[in-house]
Amino acid sequence: MKFPLYAKRRTPVAWLALTLLGSLGLAGCASVAPRELAVRAQLPAQAVWAASAWGGATPTAPEGPADDTLTADTAVRMAFTSSPHARSLRAAFLAEVSAIDAAAAPGGLHFSWARLRPADGLAKLALALSVPLEEWLTLPGRQRQAYWSRAAAAQRAAFATLQLERHVREAWATAVAAQRRAALLARAAETAELSAELATRYRDAGNLPPHDWNEQQQGAAVALTAAAEAGVAAAESRTALANLLGVPSTDPRLVLPQALPSPPAMESADNAPDAAALTAALSHRLDLLAARSEAMAQQVHARSRSVWSRVPAVAAGVERERETDGTRLTGPSIDATWSPAGSAEARGVAAQAELADANAATLAVEVANEVRLRALAYRRALDLDGLLGTHLTQLQAASVTAAQQQQAFMLAGPFDLLEKRRVMDELFANAEQQRLVAWLAWYAWQQASGVAL
Repeated sequence: MKFPLYAKRRTPVAWLALTLLGSLGLAGCASVAPRELAVRAQLPAQAVWAASAWGGATPTAPEGPADDTLTADTAVRMAFTSSPHARSLRAAFLAEVSAIDAAAAPGGLHFSWARLRPADGLAKLALALSVPLEEWLTLPGRQRQAYWSRAAAAQRAAFATLQLERHVREAWATAVAAQRRAALLARAAETAELSAELATRYRDAGNLPPHDWNEQQQGAAVALTAAAEAGVAAAESRTALANLLGVPSTDPRLVLPQALPSPPAMESADNAPDAAALTAALSHRLDLLAARSEAMAQQVHARSRSVWSRVPAVAAGVERERETDGTRLTGPSIDATWSPAGSAEARGVAAQAELADANAATLAVEVANEVRLRALAYRRALDLDGLLGTHLTQLQAASVTAAQQQQAFMLAGPFDLLEKRRVMDELFANAEQQRLVAWLAWYAWQQASGVAL
């Protein structure tokens, strides 16, 4: 609801004063510092790559190790310097802040001029200058609301930036694990094919029953199917990583490491985070901070509407007209309008404020529970990674060594040795998949805790 104020130009001095007032207001709106710095200020200090996309220089870091493999940090650097995803985050934030600035802008000025020429005689001229009274009177409240709305927008943009970094790191880890798994299953399929070919020779020589030959052929078919599926999964993972980085999947820079490194160890001995970790998560989770800021903005808006919904829309000012006979008429004008819809609107705004506050409180409970859950999930993933990656693989390697010795002394046939080698490669492939699960659980735990990756 707007309150236009009609004013008449009495002297050139009055026009000059009004023009200067409007110019100063517009200049104040145009001299705002870059909004990207607000997002950068919300990010954790350790998020150097994410901060580089918001008004700061890209951190200097080596392109990669000596073998030119694509590390996780290098992938994140590529995403924030060349990917269109980072540009879309920035553009969406600037569009949102522009809408907030427009809603909080000072009341403007409206000038009207009319010239009516009758059939004969002089033309009738009308001149008016209007000012939206409500927009000027509600300016302090709207600016307080805009402060919290800008904070919420910056916090949402910062959280989305950290999410993009997490997605890049997860895509990198998935591509590395998929490539390693495909290579191991391909080697297991080669071993199964060799065993099937050897079984065919034994059968043709009459030294292998048909039942055993069928088992060897079925095992080779299963291994080939698993290898083919793993190869397709590796290509899909590589394509997903390339899409996030904004480069073709055939880019020569996409040289992945041979295997994933060991995931970080948990500092706490138990599975649940302590009270300090939960407090830090509730204080630093950017999506939770954005929900709280949005709730504050809605509360400020609700208080403002509860006051102005009771006040009628008043238009006050002066008008000046020149009649056809040359007479000049000047006088004040007042116009007032009230509607019961304003009260209904105020109640709706109050309900929206209550909803925003409830959403923030709900998210706080979810954050606390998520931190505990992610910590437990990472602990279990670490335990399984140690079991598959260390204990079982060592046992299988010892079993292969024993089979080699038995085969060398002709205490066992070649099929037993080939079977153990195939099983060992498949076990290594499963261990790599479990290591990926551990890394994904680590990334989820770090983001749930509100810290930089």
